[in-house]
Amino acid sequence: MAGLSLGAAMWPGGSAAAAQLPAAAQLPAASQPAPAGTYTLAWTTAHPAASPPALQHAAAAYDGDSSAVVLFGGVTAGGGLSNDTWVWDGRTWTEHPASSMAQAPPPRQDASLAFDPSLHQLILFGGLGQNGTYLGDTWAWNGASWYQLKPGTSASPGARRGAAMTLGPDGNLVLFGGVGPAATAGAGSTTSVPPATQSPAQSTTSVAPAAHTPAQPATPAQPVNASATPSANGPATQVLGDTWQWTSAGWVPSSATGPSPRWGAALAYDPTNHTTVLFSGDGAVPGAAPQLPAGTWTWDGSGWARQTPAASPPARFDAVMAGDPAGGGLVLTTGDSGSGVLGDGWLWNGSTWTAASTSGGSAREAAAGAYDPTGSDLVLFGGAGAGTPATLGDTELIATAHPASSPATTVGSSPAPTATGPGTGSSSPSPQPTGSPAPSASAAPPSTSRTTGDRSAGTTTSPSAAPGQSVALLPASSAPMTLQTSQQNVHQGAMVRLAGSGFAPGSPVTITFSSTSSLVGRSVAGPLGNFSASVAVPSSASPGEHHFVATGRGPDGRTQTLVAAVFVLGAPHKGTPLAVELGMVALALAIPAGAWLAMTGAGRWRRRRNRTAAG
Repeated sequence: MAGLSLGAAMWPGGSAAAAQLPAAAQLPAASQPAPAGTYTLAWTTAHPAASPPALQHAAAAYDGDSSAVVLFGGVTAGGGLSNDTWVWDGRTWTEHPASSMAQAPPPRQDASLAFDPSLHQLILFGGLGQNGTYLGDTWAWNGASWYQLKPGTSASPGARRGAAMTLGPDGNLVLFGGVGPAATAGAGSTTSVPPATQSPAQSTTSVAPAAHTPAQPATPAQPVNASATPSANGPATQVLGDTWQWTSAGWVPSSATGPSPRWGAALAYDPTNHTTVLFSGDGAVPGAAPQLPAGTWTWDGSGWARQTPAASPPARFDAVMAGDPAGGGLVLTTGDSGSGVLGDGWLWNGSTWTAASTSGGSAREAAAGAYDPTGSDLVLFGGAGAGTPATLGDTELIATAHPASSPATTVGSSPAPTATGPGTGSSSPSPQPTGSPAPSASAAPPSTSRTTGDRSAGTTTSPSAAPGQSVALLPASSAPMTLQTSQQNVHQGAMVRLAGSGFAPGSPVTITFSSTSSLVGRSVAGPLGNFSASVAVPSSASPGEHHFVATGRGPDGRTQTLVAAVFVLGAPHKGTPLAVELGMVALALAIPAGAWLAMTGAGRWRRRRNRTAAG
């Protein structure tokens, strides 16, 4: 499932047809697909210097800001769950272990992951956690670390695994389906689960029936009974058919009806035809014999439409589907047909599917994958194969070659649907300016800052900044620049919200933490040159004054730097809020004073008694 939630449509650059999409979502000029025939998917096995362990059911998506493929979680060959993060830069993998992060999502498999071009961050939702627990949390990756987004009083999808999520044509993310607890799944769902999607209750097991092997991990144990009421064998589950959108205001349910309930479906944005395409999936609960619905569906930002292509791939679940600029549509590969794993390839051109020949590679399901525009390849990692070992740990680069006899022509005549960014869909709220904070648990509004510096002599060394204030290093002719922090006094590992302004619109912004000189986040300046990001104070930071440093391109094209100071208090006591800590300090200070008053009072009482006795 993880390979289904792809940010595969996120390519740098753009065409006139996509000019109204958010900057990070604009796509290159695509090509009209060649006639049916000699499409080839060429697999090449990469041999990076570093690599994740063998994994299946991990999540992967392309990060449009850092130009890298990010992989999270999954099930290891030993059956354990991972919550490590790996980044593919086109040459090798770099590990960001959960143990080194201030915050990291709990271990999980079958999570949904996609890049949000408006908020310039990857969004991770749900999955199956430890002990078979269904998760419904939302996390964001800022290019260097994770932080949790808390919707507060707003709605959010119910806990689930295997939901399909990717970019929609309106600039919002769209999430569909999944499987979750029957009692709580699908909060806000508009599609009820018909009896056909449920099977009789059966005992919980960590090994699925033969129809589901070898992709199902050996551990952890998963609840598989599909009855509407819980049983002694574990919580009841049901397959979901609801649609949600992730917007700048958080999660928003859609009232649109569409595909039948399913999980493990392939979902990707089609850059040529400016629609989001969903294919197949499994309509049965985990552990039951697969029920694979046929049909291809498209999402236009407000509703679903079933397509009637002249040809179609075999139905499947746990496949990988991603945008294919060379072929002018989408490429679908791998997956499970219900009777075995697949290694075929298919191309979608907006109206029908065309079978492709494959060169190299191996059949598998539950692989993680995302399109990497820097290498013009579909990057695919791991999955579950048909042989031994069942859990794979290879990195495959898949290139699409279309027929040389029919050269592609540039698409430029059919404009994309109007899309002014998040919120344009009928069910979405009004958009917020690019760079505004996502719904999160950040504590307080940014503190007041001041900007100083020599504006007449280029970039200069700035004076020291007080905690919570910023010092801008300003070149001549630039507009005032600011950097604000949500907190002045912070603990090691604390999340801090940064907000800055004065950069060139669209400029990538790199955020580092001084003293330790470590990268803590990335962002992109919005149309007004502003940005915001949630970043973590490194757990290795020593108590004392430190600085966040934001670096990007200024309006004059030169590199500009903003500095904001914070005071690190040290590591907090686990489970102890700061207010409680301050109260304990006050109490500690009050005890000596109270003891002194008590002892003084006792001394006076004894002296009075002695004087009375003596008299």
